[in-house]
Amino acid sequence: MRFAIISSDPSQLESIRARFVNRFAVEAEVSAMGSALYALTEFERDEPTLIVSGKHAGDMTGKEFLEIVREDLSLTTIPFVLLDSDAKGSAEALDIDRILDTDAHSADVLRACFDLLTATGVYNDLRSGSRVMRRQASSSGNAIKASGTLEVLTLFDLVLSLSQGGKTGTLFVLLDTSEVRMFFEKGQVIGGMVEGMSGEAAIIESFRRANDLPSAEFFFEASAEPFHESFHTTNLAINELLLKVAVALDHHRAQKDARVTKGQQ
Repeated sequence: MRFAIISSDPSQLESIRARFVNRFAVEAEVSAMGSALYALTEFERDEPTLIVSGKHAGDMTGKEFLEIVREDLSLTTIPFVLLDSDAKGSAEALDIDRILDTDAHSADVLRACFDLLTATGVYNDLRSGSRVMRRQASSSGNAIKASGTLEVLTLFDLVLSLSQGGKTGTLFVLLDTSEVRMFFEKGQVIGGMVEGMSGEAAIIESFRRANDLPSAEFFFEASAEPFHESFHTTNLAINELLLKVAVALDHHRAQKDARVTKGQQ
């Protein structure tokens, strides 16, 4: 994968670039450019997987840049995310995939791009060959605090361990066809994501899927910085959250057993 980020705002450019590099590690090449014209010459040599443009893209506006991209037959289908508050509400007219606020936080930009790639199937297609590379590359740095499979440590035990240790960071669980992410701040689970779902529903679904796949790999990437408020999608204490998960799993098992019994009759 190759992400192209274009903006005439140096701080915005670096913030988004750093966020993407931290998230995707060796899965993707991230190019940050202050000129749309320069980016277009780069696209002639190496087409990007996704384009992110600020409201101002150096030589032109982000909307003008979008128009040029859409008119180029070799680039017209590439997902395009525009950071322009004035253009919000006109995505269909502009033939654009996502429009965010001009000053959107880099975490929100990353989430929008990740959801877009997942929804279009691009990330799922490319992930199968890169997930092990990502874990191995991350493991070589100081950020990795835990890794293994759920055969050794259940997700319940893993979450409790991270909570009791007061950890801050992201827990990744790599399932067959999806990637679970749970966000921790000082031991508190503040949110989760899996295939477009977020919040408590995503956390419960993550436990359900992990319960059926004990061979799933996991790794935890520690972070020294707190998460942006957009990642905070649950405020339950860890014991309350795990109790809610346990009740949901019991209900799921009961439904599963009932279907099996009915099928045998």
